[in-house]
Parts: sequence; structure tokens; C-alpha cells
Amino acid sequence: MHVQINRNTVVEMKDRISELEHRLKDAEGTFSDIEKIDILNELAWEYRNVKPQYALELSKETLRLSNFFNYQRGLAYAMRSLATSMHSLGQYDEALEKSSEAANLLEMIEDYEGQGEALNVMGNAFLNLGQYADALEIYSRVILLFQQLGKIDGEARALNNIGVVYGDLGDYSNAIDYHFKSLELSRKCEDSYLESVSFLNLGYTNKLLGDYNTALTHYLKSLELKEKVGDKIGIASVLNGLADIYSALGNYQPAIETYLKALKISEEYENKTGIASAISGLGETHLKSGEMEKAVYYFTHAVEITTKLGDLILRTNALLGLGRLLLSQERFDEALAQFNAAEALSEKTQSLDSIMRISQNLAECYEKKRDYEKALRYFRKFHNAEKETFTQESRQKVKMQSISFQLEQSQRNSEFERSRNEELQNAYRELHTLHETLEAADKLKAQLVQQLEKQAREDGLTNLYNRRHLDLLLTQEFSRTNRHNRNLTLAICDIDHFKKINDRFSHQIGDEVIRTVASIFKETCRAGDLVGRYGGEEFVIIFPETPPDKAAVACEKIRVAIESYEWRKIHPELKVTISVGLCGDTTVPNHEKMLSIADAKLYQAKNSGRNQVIP
Repeated sequence: MHVQINRNTVVEMKDRISELEHRLKDAEGTFSDIEKIDILNELAWEYRNVKPQYALELSKETLRLSNFFNYQRGLAYAMRSLATSMHSLGQYDEALEKSSEAANLLEMIEDYEGQGEALNVMGNAFLNLGQYADALEIYSRVILLFQQLGKIDGEARALNNIGVVYGDLGDYSNAIDYHFKSLELSRKCEDSYLESVSFLNLGYTNKLLGDYNTALTHYLKSLELKEKVGDKIGIASVLNGLADIYSALGNYQPAIETYLKALKISEEYENKTGIASAISGLGETHLKSGEMEKAVYYFTHAVEITTKLGDLILRTNALLGLGRLLLSQERFDEALAQFNAAEALSEKTQSLDSIMRISQNLAECYEKKRDYEKALRYFRKFHNAEKETFTQESRQKVKMQSISFQLEQSQRNSEFERSRNEELQNAYRELHTLHETLEAADKLKAQLVQQLEKQAREDGLTNLYNRRHLDLLLTQEFSRTNRHNRNLTLAICDIDHFKKINDRFSHQIGDEVIRTVASIFKETCRAGDLVGRYGGEEFVIIFPETPPDKAAVACEKIRVAIESYEWRKIHPELKVTISVGLCGDTTVPNHEKMLSIADAKLYQAKNSGRNQVIP
């Protein structure tokens, strides 16, 4: 995942904690109440990322003491530590509220650097809640504030976090640009911690782009810097990223070993987000490698961890992972239980991305159970969420364009104060980058629309038409055929004994059989024929302008091609055949009746010994 920055550096953090704890212990009873509050506040601030639960308890105690003694400075700092600890623990709504209060209190006592830190946490909370435009607006305020204070490190943190915003929105070009800006400023102020985070986020973004070599280079550089500064939690984040790459490349054993290292460190430092990431990664990797029992264990563990963490998005993802695993094993009722639990959480978070993914999985599950009414309902829910996503993105884009303009303006003003000539050069570069970004954004939008349209009509396993799109095509062809009094034949094809194939050879082999049969359909069917996966091991072929006798000849050709295919390439003992039923009667009331007739012919073929075509 992308890493947001809440702190300056961890180089001397342990020494600072040790010093504060000794001061508190050695001077017990000699400090004034105000001095004790100040030490407790410093201690909570140092612990906020390494032991957030302990920092939370310290902050609450310091908040109580500050209120009791009416100590405004102590109250402001306690509120800031409280907000940061809550964010580290995944309590984003509470962190948002407390960081806003902390920013106001710190402004009142004229601690503008502290106010910038509190605003940074506020931006991070907005980001984790998916309110990207609000996050960008807060980060731009942070940049302006730190520019006025001449704090390059604070500006670098905010630039990094803006990169995270763009990364989460899928605008990887802008994300990489801002992470490099953050990296440049980190090097100027010689802050190895900030530099390590920039490299970590560059690695993550390039991983999402599929550029694993570049991602690996950035991750290794980040790891080197994090080991230098002793950032153990950061090391765990890098290890999780490296493990993701190994898993994506199919290097499952190195991936598992690296996830386990990340898990050990995260558990040692009570970093529940890191724990959840490592465990979820282990579940996905074991699922890919076919180790189902271990995959079930880790996904179940991920659900338990994310439930304790209170992060609804992470818990939703864990439930989805477990549900997908159970679905792949055709344990439909158990899979539905996980998907329904995830759906209940998505209603709370109102995450359209989660709603889309959950609805898609529920539709697939009900389709495989042959409960087509519910499958259709969830297909509709998926597409409604898809439309709403585009609407929200459009609204957010308008707001973000305005904020981005203000952000670029503040950056130009700051650079002008540093150097007029440098400002002119930077302004030219920024305009050029903006032009390229707009072009890239338009290209990305076109690609996204194309991808969504493809997903809406194609089956994910075979890349044939899916049932929904095939029904649409059949409706159109039936209407056209009747309007012009032309021929139309459709065929329903079913893989013989497919359940036995799954049971005997595994579901992975079963999926490979379905993909291979689909490929044979593509190679054997004519250019004008329309073929799609209708559900499970069932396929439908539409033969426009074709009478039943010629369609039967085409189907026989397909049947022979499948029977004679060298299935031993997939498994030495594997044999596959299909049965086919046809209907060319266009005098029936509708295309559903044609399907019904073809389905009856299919069952006739099955009952007559299979591996045959019944016209």
C-alpha cells in the first residue's frame, strides 16, 4: 500500500523515548504538574507510530490532566498525539475529528509547525476515508504553511501525501511526479526517513503499473534507508511490497517467506495494518499456489485481525478474499456467507469500489448456483455502482481541478521567493507537466471506459461474451431475423462429466479445460458466429443467417475438434467431450423459447450417451 507520512524522522526515536522515560522515572515527585504533562506529551508523540495503542492511552491521560489544570498548550499537543494514534490504529473518523480540534488549538497558541502536523493527519484521515478532494485541499494548506515557515521537510511530507492521493485515484503519472518532488526535497534537508518513504511509494506505484524491475529497485533503496534509520515498521511495509512482487511473478515460496518476515516485525511493533497486509498477502499467495487449507487459515485470520483493527475497508477485502477462495472450491453457501458479510460492511462504508467487487462476486456465485434471479439482481447492482462511480469521479475531478490550481499557485509563489530564475523554469516545467498530465488523464479515462465496457460484456475466465451480453445479442438477432424473415440457429453446448473432471483432477484443471474449450470455439467458429459462456461449463453459439442443418455441421466440426484435442498436455489422463443441442425454429414467440428448445435437445444428447450433436 501507499505510505502516508505522519512523522519527521525515526533516527533518534528510541534514544529520545529512553531519555524521556528516565526523566519521568528519576524525577518522580519533583516535577510540577505542567512539566509532567509536557514530558507525557513528548512521550506520546514519540510512541504514536511504533506503539499507537500505548500512545493513545498516554494522550488520553495527558488530555485529562491538561483539562484539569486548564493548560492549553498541553491540551493542544495531547489532542495532536491522540489524533495521530487514532489514525495509526485505523480509527479514521475519530482521527479526523481530533486532528481538526488539534489544528485549531495549535493555531490559537501560535504553534504553526504543530498545526501543520495536525493538518497533515487530518489530510491522511480524509484520504483513508476516500474523500480525495478534501485530502488534497488539506495537503495544499499544509504545503503553504510549511513554505511560509521555511520547513522543507514538512513540505516534502505533504508532497508525498499528495502523491498518495493521485496513486489511490489511479493517476500514476501524477503520483510518481509528486513522489519524486518529495524525494528531491527530502535530499535537500538530508532526511533519510522521508527519502525512504518516497522510494517506498515509488516502488508501490511502479508495482501497480506492472513495472516490477523499477519497483524492485525503489523497494531495495527504501529498505536500505529504513535499515539505516531503524524504521522497523517501514521495513515491514517494504517487505510486504517485495512479497507482493514475488507473488505476482509466481515465486510463491520467496513471497511466503518475505510475508512472514513482515508479519513478525508488524506483530512485534503492534502494527495491525502491517499485520493485516501480510496475512492477506499470505492468503492470496497460498490461494495462487493451490494450498487451499493454508489459504483458508490466513484469510480467516485476516478477517479476525481486521475486525479487531476496526478498519472496515481492510475487513471487507479480507472477507472478499475468503469468499473468492470458497467460491473457487464451489462451496457456494459458505462463500455467500462471506460475501454477504462484506456487503453489510460496504453499506456502512459506502465504498463504491467495494460494492462493485462484492456485487460482481455475488452475481457469479448465484449464477453458479443457478439462482439466476439473484444473479441478475447483483449484476444490476454492480452496474449501478459502476455508473455512480463515474458520477462521483466527475464531481471530484471538478473540485480537485480547483484545488490543484491553488496548490500549483502556492508552489509557484514559494519558488519565486527562493529564486526568480528558478521560478520561471519551474513554472514552465509545471505547465508542461500539467499539459502531459491532462493528456494522460484523457487517455487513462478512455482506457478505463474501454476496460469497463469490455468487463461488462466479457466473461473473465474465457474472454468470450458473458451471459448478460449474449442475451442482449440474441434478443437483437431474434428481432432482426423475424423482421426480415431470415434464418437463425442457436446451440447450447455443455462439457460432458465436468464435475468429475473437477473432482478427479482439481478445480484448477477444470478452469484450464474451460479456457481451452473456449479457445477451440474461437478457432473453429466462423467470423460471423457469436459465442459466449452461459454459465459454469455451458456455452451458447448464435448462428445468424444459418439454417439448422448447416449449424449442425458447424457444431459437429467443433465437437470433433474438442474430442481430438491433445488433452494430455493438461493432464496425462484427461479426456474431454461436449454435447450439443440446437434450435433453428424462429416461429416461436421469443428467443427464450429457442433457448428452451435447444436446452431440451442438449438433455436429449446427454441422455443418449453424450459426445454428440442433436439438431
